Amino acid sequence: MSMLFPFPISKTKIMPPRRRAELVTRPRLVEMLHASLNKKLTLIAAPAGYGKTSLLIDLASKSEIPVCWLSLDILDQEPQRFLSYLIACIHERYPAFGAESLAVLNKAVSIEKENERLAASLTNEIYQAIHEHFAIVLDDYQFIDPVPEIRLFINRFIQLAGEHCHLVLATRTLPSLADFHLLVARDQVAGLSLEDLAFLPEEIQALFAQNSGQALSLDEARSLALKTDGWITYISLTGLSLAQGHIQQKAPVSKTGLDLYDYFSREVLEKQAPAMQEFLLLTSLFDEVELELCRAVLEPILSERPPDWKALFNAVQKDNLFAIPVGSGGLAFRYHHLFQDFLQAKLQEENPAAIPEVMNRLASFYKGQREWEKAHHIYELTNNSTGLAELSDIAGTHYIRNGRIATLGNWLDRLPLFLIESSPKLLSLQGAVAHIKGESREGITLLTRAEKGFRAHPDAENLADTLTRRAAAYRETGDYARSLADAEEAIGLMQRNTGPNSQYNLAAAQRAKGLALYRIGRAREALEWHESALEIFSALKDSEYIPVLEMELGMIQNALGDNETAIRFYLSASKAWEATGNLGWHAFLMNNIGVLYHHRGEYEKAFRAFESAIDDARKSGYVRAQALALSSLGDLLLDLGENEHARQCVEQTLGLATQAGYSFLVFYASVTRMRAARLGNQLGLAETLSRDLLAHIQRDAPPGEEALFRAEYGCLLLCMDQAALAAGELA
Repeated sequence: MSMLFPFPISKTKIMPPRRRAELVTRPRLVEMLHASLNKKLTLIAAPAGYGKTSLLIDLASKSEIPVCWLSLDILDQEPQRFLSYLIACIHERYPAFGAESLAVLNKAVSIEKENERLAASLTNEIYQAIHEHFAIVLDDYQFIDPVPEIRLFINRFIQLAGEHCHLVLATRTLPSLADFHLLVARDQVAGLSLEDLAFLPEEIQALFAQNSGQALSLDEARSLALKTDGWITYISLTGLSLAQGHIQQKAPVSKTGLDLYDYFSREVLEKQAPAMQEFLLLTSLFDEVELELCRAVLEPILSERPPDWKALFNAVQKDNLFAIPVGSGGLAFRYHHLFQDFLQAKLQEENPAAIPEVMNRLASFYKGQREWEKAHHIYELTNNSTGLAELSDIAGTHYIRNGRIATLGNWLDRLPLFLIESSPKLLSLQGAVAHIKGESREGITLLTRAEKGFRAHPDAENLADTLTRRAAAYRETGDYARSLADAEEAIGLMQRNTGPNSQYNLAAAQRAKGLALYRIGRAREALEWHESALEIFSALKDSEYIPVLEMELGMIQNALGDNETAIRFYLSASKAWEATGNLGWHAFLMNNIGVLYHHRGEYEKAFRAFESAIDDARKSGYVRAQALALSSLGDLLLDLGENEHARQCVEQTLGLATQAGYSFLVFYASVTRMRAARLGNQLGLAETLSRDLLAHIQRDAPPGEEALFRAEYGCLLLCMDQAALAAGELA
């Protein structure tokens, strides 16, 4: 994939499965599906084994409109993972799509709270990037329907998508969409049911003629259709008996699959050698079977000499033991889900003690491969709370650095409280998540508790990491003294440490100190710390933080009056973020570029930069960037005499900054509101506003904030003909 997804995207999930030779084309159903694609939603609902996926494979290969494909599984119940794959499957067919939607998703801190914005972002980008009718196939939708956030998203996606976007859901159960009745009433739903998918006698004849060369009479086909209710999986298996010249005379097939399980047991499993039986039973616990996985997970728990894994692996596929190839090259396969269900039930019956041992080793393998979501799913299946806590501990910092706040927050919220309370690292992660979500004071409380834990049981790296996180939270609440103190202590700890993460933590702490110094008007000192942090991150080849430091260095250089150096830093950062589609950071950058143009008197360029920043911030959901850009635009409009439009920007800034707890922006916007009143000749209002701000200044405000207020207050006093008092403020 060309875009920067938060985790590796499996190509086999976003491409239609390879069409197997034994599949028979069913023209009547393909035609029905084609006709249904003039609706916004098409449902294909039937129990397992009725040929839903096979039919969709034919649709994808024969459809007149492009088809985007996503094969779902149980891991997709994690909302951020599902949405990433949804974006990826559309991007696979339409490479121009996805950058904006992915940027919005990567900045989402709560899928539940930001559901509407996510649905709007995806459908807006589809409208802008895709100009033809196309279909999105979600195969095995029943895996994700139980998740409320995903159901809500799908419901809104259908409502908001344009008429050229057609969603196809293949599912074993009817989806629980809140507005399904409205879609039906508006004639926006079509579909195929079990009755439609059941094989007709003529289709059964075609199936046997193609796959076994048998000329089945119409009466035999009708008899088989009646006895099986047209269930294709059972019909295919019955073909073995028909090849011997008779139809089995047995009761109609049970939809529970009991007859099928009996067949699997007698005709398949019991006819295998003991080594193959053991292989089939144990590997049924794997979603996908790979040689490396077999060796790593199963070999240590087998009491006897390890078998020839490669021979067993190849034999399963060669002997057609219901194995479906995954990807190309024959390096992996998965079992047909009905056969897998049977094998798992048989293993539970014959050797239940093996299941937890295999599952724990499987989770450990995935954890070692950094496939943390797979490990998390296994720990949840086995109710392993300790494993879940350890996994959150290991993966948490990585998820924060890669913007997977929603996923991490969801993991932490589902952990037992006593496990979080007993782990300073989990408390630190929870505090970082709270701060990033805009709950800075709650974040400070949690980070302080984590800090106490790390001091009680000395852990320099995690203490420094926690102090740096708390420094950021203190900075956003306007407590610059504490922010500086935390950053300085973290720097001291890491300068004396040689642990594996010490250099990263040192650079992060130096950046935190630089930002705090910049906020209190000490830009020259901030420059030194940021230059040092950039040098370390560059040595570490940290592609995430290098452009962040470059942007912030541009901001500092601009404050120091070195516009040319600022522009060089900005251009370098812009190039990096345009390549990755990171709209959140790009919004901050465009705001800073706008400020630079504003200071140089290039007002039209400044206006365009601020508009771009606001647009990027809204798309990415980055509230702080949006508030900053609105504040900057308000300053520009005031200088241009557009007082009413400026006032609207200021009010929006105040609303966003107050809601998110960004104290510096609240103060800055309040000063701007006072300035707007003065420039609008509303001196009484300006004086009233100044009294509220003066009270804030007298409560030990940082020097930078005090200087900002004194400059504006002096201008107000001049307008009120109080020159002597004004001179004192402006001195």
